[in-house]
Amino acid sequence: SQKYFQIMKKIIECGGLPQIVFMLHSNHVVMVNEAILSLSIMSATFLLGYTEEELQTQSKSRPASSNENKENEEGAITDASLVLTDPRTVSSQLHTDAVINGIKNCLKNPDHPKEVKANAASLTLTLLKTKVSIQNEND
Repeated sequence: SQKYFQIMKKIIECGGLPQIVFMLHSNHVVMVNEAILSLSIMSATFLLGYTEEELQTQSKSRPASSNENKENEEGAITDASLVLTDPRTVSSQLHTDAVINGIKNCLKNPDHPKEVKANAASLTLTLLKTKVSIQNEND
C-alpha cells in the first residue's frame, strides 16, 4: 500500500489528477475503466498514507492562495500548484462535478459492460467513505 501511496502522490504532484478525471469522459470503455480504477485506488490509498502530524504540518505550510481551486468547463482542477498532496485538497478534487458526472455517465451507458459499471459503483462507495472520513477528521 505504501507503493501505491507514493505513486499516487507523484501523479498528483505532477498535476495528473485532471487528466485522469478527463479520461472518465472518454468514448472508449477501456479508458473509462482505467480512470475509474485509478481514482478508486487514489481515493482508497492516498488518504491512508498520512499521519495526523503530517496532516497538521501540511495544513500550516499551505499557502493561502491554494484555497482558490480553478476548474475548467469539465469541473476538473487545472491549477497544478495547489495539488501538492494535502489529502483534504485531493479529496475535494475527487468530489467535483466532473467526477460525479463521469460516474453517472458510465452507469447510464447501455454499452458499458457490467464489470465496468460495478467498478464505477465501487468508486462511488469509496468516494462516499473518504468524504465521511475527511468530514469526521474536521469535526
